[in-house]
Amino acid sequence: MTGAEFLVDYLVKLGVTDVFGIPGGVVLDFLYELDRRKDDISVHLSFHEQCAGFAASGYAQLSGRLCVAYATKGPGITNLLTPVADAYSDGSPVLIVTAHSEKKLDKNLRFTGEQELDTVDIFKSVTKYAVRIDSPEVFPFEIKKACDIAVEGRKGPVLIDVLSGIFSEKVSDNGMYSNTDMITSSKSADYIIDRLKISRRPVFLIGDGIHQSCSENLMRELAEKADIPVLSSRCAGDIMPASEMYYGYIGSHGIRYANFILSKADLIIALGNRLAFPTDSESFRPIYENAEIIRIEADESEADRHIPNCKHFIENASDTLDELLRHSICYIEPQKWLDVCKRLKNSLFETDINLPTGILSEVFRTIGSDVIIVNDVGNNEFWSSRAYIYAGISNRALYSKCFGALGCSLGKSIGVYYKSRHPVFCVTGDQGLQLNSQELQFIGMNRLPIAILLLNNHSSGMIRSRERQRYGRFVHTTSDSGYGTPDFKKLAAAYGIEYKEYIPGVFEKIDVPILVEVGIDETVDMEPNLPRGNMCQELVPALDKTLFEVLDIL
Repeated sequence: MTGAEFLVDYLVKLGVTDVFGIPGGVVLDFLYELDRRKDDISVHLSFHEQCAGFAASGYAQLSGRLCVAYATKGPGITNLLTPVADAYSDGSPVLIVTAHSEKKLDKNLRFTGEQELDTVDIFKSVTKYAVRIDSPEVFPFEIKKACDIAVEGRKGPVLIDVLSGIFSEKVSDNGMYSNTDMITSSKSADYIIDRLKISRRPVFLIGDGIHQSCSENLMRELAEKADIPVLSSRCAGDIMPASEMYYGYIGSHGIRYANFILSKADLIIALGNRLAFPTDSESFRPIYENAEIIRIEADESEADRHIPNCKHFIENASDTLDELLRHSICYIEPQKWLDVCKRLKNSLFETDINLPTGILSEVFRTIGSDVIIVNDVGNNEFWSSRAYIYAGISNRALYSKCFGALGCSLGKSIGVYYKSRHPVFCVTGDQGLQLNSQELQFIGMNRLPIAILLLNNHSSGMIRSRERQRYGRFVHTTSDSGYGTPDFKKLAAAYGIEYKEYIPGVFEKIDVPILVEVGIDETVDMEPNLPRGNMCQELVPALDKTLFEVLDIL
């Protein structure tokens, strides 16, 4: 078989169902083979390579399964750099396929030939594996190796840059790739059980690693069996939202009662959470000083990041949870600790509900439980996170987490739809939508059931807030300092997408593309937030002083 036939056949065998990209001369043989196998695998034409990458990343982030994006050489592949970095940050297994024409790459020249780049060098810092393939003899082996690496351990993107002629040359399968460096268990369960026996206020602190290890049910079962409160990172709020043991997400823009609970814990068991607090922060240093920390992490490289007062185990969260569930778990006076957590939650649940959060909460309560929420980057994502908790829903919700890729939501929504075949609810802002508005063509042309809620504050709101705090004036973030927005009603019409201004009930049925705009005053800030130097529970706007003092001494 040819190289293109081998690659497509192997992807089909792995269960890959969708591929996203834009054609270019060096990848046409791959594209035409995909088209020949269209009964087995679907190839989708994006309108910018960046969104092809985001679509593949959204598909992979939702499912944990391999997805594929492709691009031609030169600017085609460099346009994929941002979504690849996003997938790397979020642990999404994406295979990037590109090709080159020149067999020999001369690194002493800026360009060996037209559009010829050292693609591997460009991408190797944001992929788990990146390889240039110039020989048909190694092609099958490298394909298998790259695909295996993408989904093993902590998942992530991989890249193959293929000499274009290999796609049409004969190749021979030369055996399976076998990884001999798999992470072995460090047996954390016994240590956790022993430390719990002397703990009065333990918490589980979970992150997206629970999703990546498919451990949501195990986590919920363990927390409820052991009566241990669960906190999460902001972007992991959908792991066990319906559980009575879940007490919200923490952080500098966290849920107030979650930050209070964290400040009172004496044992923090972190599962699939990077613990990315700045260790020298006056806000979070007391957490490290006052609580013992046990950290379970699948990524060996994360062990190099020093965390004070922390015992670190290299394990998959699913292995740890499975082992803990085999044992009896207890700690000192659990009812007293749960009473404190419940009082904090009950006292503070209604705080920090501003206009956009209230609207989003109202919307979230009306959409079906099968609708998947995809968030962009900016103030809108923080309002959405808070509204998700306040609305009490359990829908799956996706974010660009630590990378924060503005403009990612349209592309990710497309990939999420093709993986789930469920309606998608896309939350975005006026700036994020403008970055990749061309994908409205994809959504409108294919009549995808994607509802876009546009929170339009006619500004670059998050940066505007920072400018106000630091400089007292604005540059390129407001309508009178250089920022601008189009007429989104006309934009939607140009792409054949229904447009409405927000009214309650507008999203009760999501079966066609729709863009709904909500006007937000540009002065509405991202709240609550944690000023530099405040204790982690001292968010602003500040609580009534008497109430804060009562809750702080619980």
